[in-house]
Amino acid sequence: MISQLLQGSRMDLFKDELQINGFPQEDSFLLNSSAEITDITGEIAEWLSVGNFQHDAIITANDEVAGAVITVLVKNGIKVPEDVAVIGFNDSMFSKHFIPPIASVNRRDNELAAMTVEMLMERLKNPELPPRSKSLAMEFVKRESAG
Repeated sequence: MISQLLQGSRMDLFKDELQINGFPQEDSFLLNSSAEITDITGEIAEWLSVGNFQHDAIITANDEVAGAVITVLVKNGIKVPEDVAVIGFNDSMFSKHFIPPIASVNRRDNELAAMTVEMLMERLKNPELPPRSKSLAMEFVKRESAG
């Protein structure tokens, strides 16, 4: 089972991707949280205290939450990644310095910003250009927390 900590519409998108890829999306394993990190880690601690923790992975909304979740898991005798994988999001500059280093998703912000500036400059030079869009795929950065 996969636990996931996300906010708002990101949760809906995540559920859609689970369904598209054939994964179960039981709400009892999805913690939708816009709360403080202490509230999120409290939820994880509660799952552990009732002995009903049967998760293979926890996917978080960002690397800071992933680090906090890892801390709670380790304090409760859960080994990361041996017992449960933990994955963050944003690939923060600190994610590789956690113990274990956090697997994450890199949004490629610098490349996205450069692409946006390029499109804006083209529009300023030629306001008659038709509207257009570009996309840039994110990258999974595999590190020890994912096994």
